[in-house]
Amino acid sequence: MKRRTLLRSLGFGALITAINSLFPESALAAPTTKHWFERPVRSSERVRPSFDLGLLPSGLTLSDRARTQLSTPEAEDSPDLAINSVLHHYRSGGSLRTTAALLDDGSVVVVLEEIKPNGSRGRLETTQWHLDREGATLVAAGRADTGSDNRALGRVEPTVSCCCGTYPCSQCTRLNWGAAADCCSRCTWATVLRNLHVFFICVATYCPLYCYTRFCTQWTQTCCNLQN
Repeated sequence: MKRRTLLRSLGFGALITAINSLFPESALAAPTTKHWFERPVRSSERVRPSFDLGLLPSGLTLSDRARTQLSTPEAEDSPDLAINSVLHHYRSGGSLRTTAALLDDGSVVVVLEEIKPNGSRGRLETTQWHLDREGATLVAAGRADTGSDNRALGRVEPTVSCCCGTYPCSQCTRLNWGAAADCCSRCTWATVLRNLHVFFICVATYCPLYCYTRFCTQWTQTCCNLQN
């Protein structure tokens, strides 16, 4: 399916999306190094979804559909998909579990969990996104280092200096639907549904290892832990 067809089927404001693709902000602020989870993958498989509610901000929970699908998963190409998990096996050993779920306020939370070759948990990154017709905007983010407790979601604060075991890093704060459709061919089926949540859940679980930098159009300078 060609880019023009994808944008038309998405129905997400094709004109604005096309303009954004001509003048990508990511060219000005994209990180020069890959994120910790962007590594070559040997294979990927859909797995039964699971979710730690302790990662969510106070007052938020999974949507009714997502809670139901924890026990009775929907087909991966379902128009009612509200939660999805994919296990990506790295060529170098270990794996990454990606989970995306619709919350009760209409936003989507994405969890990236590193699993080491010995099966123990490694790094964890959680982000919450607000979806609109042109793309997705980061609402909150949280990280946990190897062997530490989960860190709840919080606002990403722009900064020019870091201290106390942290260093300046780039955090993606805006995604573009057109770029995501171009990069993530695995989720082409979802573009015809005109459902933002289903499309984003598919992209966030199947394609972050290949498309993260490419479909990000805005980056914020913040602080990362030295182990992230």
